[in-house]
Amino acid sequence: MNLSSIDLNFIVAFSAIIISIAALLLTAMTLKIQREHNFSSTRPICFVDVFDYSNHTAVELYNGGIGPMILNDIKVSMGVEYKRNIIEWMPQIDEGLRWKNFNTDMNLTVVPAGTSLTMIAFAAEEENNAAVNFRNQIRKKMSALTVEVTYSNIYDKQLPVVTRSLDIFGRRTSWDNSEEQREPMATEVTEEKNNDENASSEFSSAKDQE
Repeated sequence: MNLSSIDLNFIVAFSAIIISIAALLLTAMTLKIQREHNFSSTRPICFVDVFDYSNHTAVELYNGGIGPMILNDIKVSMGVEYKRNIIEWMPQIDEGLRWKNFNTDMNLTVVPAGTSLTMIAFAAEEENNAAVNFRNQIRKKMSALTVEVTYSNIYDKQLPVVTRSLDIFGRRTSWDNSEEQREPMATEVTEEKNNDENASSEFSSAKDQE
């Protein structure tokens, strides 16, 4: 059966429409894949890192992803009350001491991949009793705080909010070198010494009686 010219024109036109639709779908899929690739290749990952050493106490925001991290909002809370940073929760620093580093306004700060932003840091050498005592004060204060970070990537894509309690700072009471902490240790040593002396006296008396 021979096809008329009208039928041939219809088939050609219909085929052109199908090809155009397929091309549009392929373009849309390519753009979606490209967008997902761009998102994955620029995705930051926020970690709230804590450092609790005898000579270094700090909290940092670390970008463990592969793209810039844009900080949109920071909340540091104690119960229902919150502030925008950690330093505002801290006690007044003693005269002669100073913070190693701290940041107050971190909103819209860009943290490159593989780098950290210090929220607060304090250094205390063990031979400096004033610094050690103040370090213990800030440890106690920080142990009651919780940090909440809202951040996005360079495409303004909001990422899951990161929340971390700083209660880890409350576990190292054995590092407190203040006089209040040293006195019980000294008492225990004295009691052990007295017990040893009493035991020696009892042993000597028993030996004399024999």
